[in-house]
Amino acid sequence: MSMDRVSWPIPGNAPVEPRDPADALAEALSEEDRKLVDWVADQAVSRRLTAPVIFLLESSKPLNYVSSQLLVFLSPMLGTFIPKVKYDRLVELLEKRAFIEVLLRAVESREDEFLADRRAKKEAARAARRAGRAAK
Repeated sequence: MSMDRVSWPIPGNAPVEPRDPADALAEALSEEDRKLVDWVADQAVSRRLTAPVIFLLESSKPLNYVSSQLLVFLSPMLGTFIPKVKYDRLVELLEKRAFIEVLLRAVESREDEFLADRRAKKEAARAARRAGRAAK
């Protein structure tokens, strides 16, 4: 084994943990890109398509560039449903491998917020029914 392939610890330095590329990309996104990510997550959750969107994104991770090019091919059809500016920017962002993870995290967190809000409304309705029964 040659000495140039051996990594020696530097005294006094703590080991550096590798940074998640999705975290780095999420921090580097512009305000417009963050709004786009939130818009996509809102659309998926409001239409109750969270599971299919997550499945589609997870399955397209290994082929993210091919997936983004498929969206370019489908733009004449899908462009009728999505504003052109958002669609083009989404295609550009999907070319970056880490963006799929950013989008997944946004959809999952939005779904968690939706479910927590739904649970809170159910609890409030249940408490109101109990209060109504107790008053009778």
